[in-house]
Order: sequence, then C-alpha cells, then structure tokens
Amino acid sequence: MTVMFYHVVLMRLTDADDGFLARVSDFGERIRLELPYVLDYQFGRNVAFRAKGYDWTVIGTFENSADHDRYQISPVHQGIHDAAYRRYRRLRFRCSGRPLK
Repeated sequence: MTVMFYHVVLMRLTDADDGFLARVSDFGERIRLELPYVLDYQFGRNVAFRAKGYDWTVIGTFENSADHDRYQISPVHQGIHDAAYRRYRRLRFRCSGRPLK
C-alpha cells in the first residue's frame, strides 16, 4: 500500500465574488503546472451535509511530507495564501494516511 500525504483546507469564504474564485482557481492551475511534486491539487465547493459553513475546500496530494513542505514555501503557494488570507476563516487537516491516535 502506498501512503500519500494529503493537505486539506476547509474555508468559509467571505465576499467571494466570481473574480476572487477565478483567481483562486488560476492559482490552483499554476500549482499543478509549476510544482511537479504536487501530485494533485483541487479547489472546489464543499457540499457535505456537515460542512458547518466551511463551503470551499482545497485538497493537495503529495508523495510525502517533504514534498508538502516544499509546496508550503513555494512562491505560488505564498501568492495564493497572501491573496486569500484576509478573506476566509479556515480549518486545516493534514493526514499522512496513518491512523490518528
């Protein structure tokens, strides 16, 4: 079994107009194109019944924690982080495929 590293961010966006959502989607496309160690990166609506108002999500998939760390400090990730920082409250959950204790 291959263990992957997932980076999941649930967001409650405020003032998220179409232009802002397009900008976030564009950053996602840049991440997929510019960072080959990011195996998958998705941004979209969280339609889960228990979303509790966290209506948007980002899910990044990495082979390991080291690749995730590289993503965190990459200029493209810093760009989206800076652009969105004041616009959402977020909860982050990171898991490596191992059970929580």
